[in-house]
Amino acid sequence: MQDCEVGAQNVNLSTKKFKDFIVSSSVGTNQGVKVTVDVSGARTQEIFDDVFAKLVEAAQPIPGFRRIPKDVLLHILGPSKVNKETILSVINTTVAEFVEKVIH
Repeated sequence: MQDCEVGAQNVNLSTKKFKDFIVSSSVGTNQGVKVTVDVSGARTQEIFDDVFAKLVEAAQPIPGFRRIPKDVLLHILGPSKVNKETILSVINTTVAEFVEKVIH
């Protein structure tokens, strides 16, 4: 950890780099903790594809259609629902992986 001065506050800053993400944390004099996680685009796309596939499997098939284009499925499922599930999954998997790597 290194000490940095931000304005009138002393802040302890820590940055950990992993394969697909970077975690930075800082503790201010008011004892507040700020954690920033930067996830790579490739990792985010991988998680999006996984979430999307699970949502498609859970959806009822549309009678009369064999293969529905991805953009049509995204419209049917709702982009906000898919994005929300993706964001939650990115947060959960990244934080879990970070905690696991820090503990070991």
